Amino acid sequence: MESENKYKQDDRIEKIYALLLHYTTTGDYGARASVSDKGDELDAIIVGLNTLGEELQASGKAVKEFQKRIDAIMNVLLHYTVMDFSAKAEVSENGDELDAIAVGLNTLAEELQSSKSEELKHSQELEEKAEEVSRLNKTLEKNLQELEIANKELEAFTYSVSHDLRSPLRAIHGYTKILSDDLAAQLDPDKKEMMNGVMRNAKKMGQLIDDLLAFSRTGRKELQKQDIDMTALAKSTVEELKNSIGPFKAKINILPMPNAHADQSLLTMVFVNLISNAIKYSAKKENAEITIGSNKRKEETVYFIEDNGIGFDMLYYDKLFGVFQRLHSAEEFEGTGVGLALVKRIIARHGGKIWAEAKLGEGATFYFTLSR
Repeated sequence: MESENKYKQDDRIEKIYALLLHYTTTGDYGARASVSDKGDELDAIIVGLNTLGEELQASGKAVKEFQKRIDAIMNVLLHYTVMDFSAKAEVSENGDELDAIAVGLNTLAEELQSSKSEELKHSQELEEKAEEVSRLNKTLEKNLQELEIANKELEAFTYSVSHDLRSPLRAIHGYTKILSDDLAAQLDPDKKEMMNGVMRNAKKMGQLIDDLLAFSRTGRKELQKQDIDMTALAKSTVEELKNSIGPFKAKINILPMPNAHADQSLLTMVFVNLISNAIKYSAKKENAEITIGSNKRKEETVYFIEDNGIGFDMLYYDKLFGVFQRLHSAEEFEGTGVGLALVKRIIARHGGKIWAEAKLGEGATFYFTLSR
């Protein structure tokens, strides 16, 4: 309790008491108590007491005339020395220095009593907050334990997905391929197309499982940040896409870009998804062109992948980064509808943001930032 402790460590109350005791027991009114430079109620009382001594010394009056009032004041002072501020000094109708001292003591008591009440209230609030923090910590600990259990269950589910579901898919694809090859001469074009459709869908299901697993793992993977040459990463990603999806006619311009501090494997996934999308959605354009670069906006580096392909209607922008949300039909453009959701999660984990601008039939530009 700041105000209370301030006076508890202050020896001026004892000085006042000692001076009054000196006046009443010795009859020596020449003694004075020193005034501090604080200028508070205690100093005002000391000034009043010194003035009383001067008046008694000058008038020759005996303290015995005021003994009862002085005793009452000394009794109040005794209470104050043990931090009991409930006692009040009686004020007479004389309006003299003793009354001034009594008024000062009462004012001091009210100040300290009010402070004590506020401090007590504050202390109770702190105790309540401490109890609330304790409860929250216990809740948090319980939630962490539940999260750990959920993560283990998710790991088990991931293992099941990656092994148990892949096996029947491989079997479906493999048996269908065998049947298709063995019965090729006996099947009419419609039945051959059915066989091919089964194999295509089994392959698509496998890709969807891979994408969902990647999406799930991205949220749990610990970031391994390092300085990344973004220009070199863009070039290597384009070369990798040439090998994986085959030749494409789009012209790709890679502009010099500043380095980034990020997780390289995750950032590679960002470039793979965004650049492959740009290639896919500009494939039907006669003079397809893709530009990969960056610019500065408000002291922040913004990376972008721009194409002049089919674009999309900004009216449906809110669906763009959702899982399984597609702005174009699967028949027109292949894909699982997970890629952009995965990209958004990766960028968010780096403390950045991603957005896009597009016009139907004129292309799209995807922008992203990373934490500074």
